[in-house]
Amino acid sequence: MLDKTSRKVLHFLVNNEPNMEDGLFTYDYVSCILRLSKAETIDCIRFLDENGLLRCVWVDTGGIKHLHGIAVNHKGRHHAEFARLEFYKSVLESVLLPILVSILTTLILSA
Repeated sequence: MLDKTSRKVLHFLVNNEPNMEDGLFTYDYVSCILRLSKAETIDCIRFLDENGLLRCVWVDTGGIKHLHGIAVNHKGRHHAEFARLEFYKSVLESVLLPILVSILTTLILSA
């Protein structure tokens, strides 16, 4: 589940053209366009990356890693569909399956 800021950033990345020639967005660009603080933008990008919705490209300059750019991956582009499938799976596992097991158990014991 995504918070308001994460949805805003993801929506922007999906619906706009990257600002770099290599097909990546810089976090400065995203931060400026969406009027978010740089810290908030970096935290949001890390959250989306940890949840598998973005691809971050890091460059190593003198032993220090810097975020070069970000791009939306397949799961990020179709986040709503993946979230819907996850919801259906959880309903099936936590509601329907126990009901089915209960009905089958009752039928077996009453026979």
